[in-house]
Amino acid sequence: MQGKQKVDGFYFGSVIPKPKDVRLYFFPMYTHKKQLHGKMSPELSKFLKGKSCFHIKHLTPELEKEIGTMIDNAVKIYQKDNLLAS
Repeated sequence: MQGKQKVDGFYFGSVIPKPKDVRLYFFPMYTHKKQLHGKMSPELSKFLKGKSCFHIKHLTPELEKEIGTMIDNAVKIYQKDNLLAS
């Protein structure tokens, strides 16, 4: 399910600009919490609201790199679990 709509496949993530921040809805944080959550810096952890949504209010080069690494790791995890094509 994506909201109230049933969709084929697996949801990975999306980015939604808002007036006060940018939202990163990142489903691997929900489905593979143990593999991803422990690797986050305290700064990135502050932006996590709920189980899989980041409200990013400012972006430093370090945070940008960390988010990129987190996404790369999640792609590899999903590929390993046959949720994404290689």
